Amino acid sequence: MQDEFLKPLLLDFFTDHRNDCISNSVAIICAYLGSVTWPYLDPIGAILVSIYILVSWIRTGMQQTSILTGRAASADYINRIIAIAIDHDPRIRYVKQSV
Repeated sequence: MQDEFLKPLLLDFFTDHRNDCISNSVAIICAYLGSVTWPYLDPIGAILVSIYILVSWIRTGMQQTSILTGRAASADYINRIIAIAIDHDPRIRYVKQSV
């Protein structure tokens, strides 16, 4: 059950880490080359990195939106959640309604 929650989270962390590595690398390279060769290279590199990150997060957002909308939990999954809720505290005797 943890894999269902963990996998999207790990993919988001991977995407964020990848974007950080790419943006930092391009920023250092473009800043150096912009100071040595062509001064417009630094802002052009920043714009390209921004567009890349924007497209990457739009894709992630679209994937997460499709996961969050229009999907219903299976009966087995709902039963597991109810069992966890009931086992959580001995004062809980039953669950009146599940959505």
